[in-house]
Amino acid sequence: MNKFPHNANNKPIPNKRGESPMERLMLKGLLAACVGILPFIFKKGPLPILIIAFLFKAFVASLVDTYVVESKRIRYPVRFLSKHFKLNILYDYLMYPIIGVIYTRMTYTSNPVMILLKTLVFSIPMTIGQWFLEKTTKLFKYHHWNLGHSFATLTGTLLFERSFIGLVKKVTKGGQRDTDS
Repeated sequence: MNKFPHNANNKPIPNKRGESPMERLMLKGLLAACVGILPFIFKKGPLPILIIAFLFKAFVASLVDTYVVESKRIRYPVRFLSKHFKLNILYDYLMYPIIGVIYTRMTYTSNPVMILLKTLVFSIPMTIGQWFLEKTTKLFKYHHWNLGHSFATLTGTLLFERSFIGLVKKVTKGGQRDTDS
C-alpha cells in the first residue's frame, strides 16, 4: 500500500510546486539525521576548533552556493523555505558543515599526504551521490555544471577549510590555551 497519492501510471502525484512527496520526505529525513547527529559530532575533540570548522564551512558553502545559484549553474527546485531562499539551506548551513566537522576530526592530526587522501575519501562519494540525486530527483538540477565541477568544488572547499583550520591551530597552539603566561 502506497503512502503517497499516485496516478494511473503508478507515479507519485506532485504537489502545486511540482515536488514529489518522496523528495520532501528525503529532505525531512536528511534534516532529522543532521539534527540527530549534531550533538555527537561536538562531543569529543577540540571544541573551539570544531565550532570554527562548522561555522567556516557554512560560510564557505553559502558563498560558493550563492555564486553557482546566481550564475544559474545549479538550481534547487525542491528545498526548505523555497519562498525565502534560492539556496539549499539544509545543505549549506547544516549538512555540509556537519560533514566539514567530521572531516576536520578525521584530518586533525594528519600529515599533508593523508589530508589529501582523506579529502578524496570524502569528495569522491559526495560527488557520486550528488550526480545520482541530480539524475533521479528534483532536489537539484545542473545547468552549465557537471561532475568535474562538483568534484573540484567539494575537494577545493574541503582543502580550503582544512588549511584554515591548520592556520587556526597554529595561531592557537593546537586549539589549546597558553597556560604558561
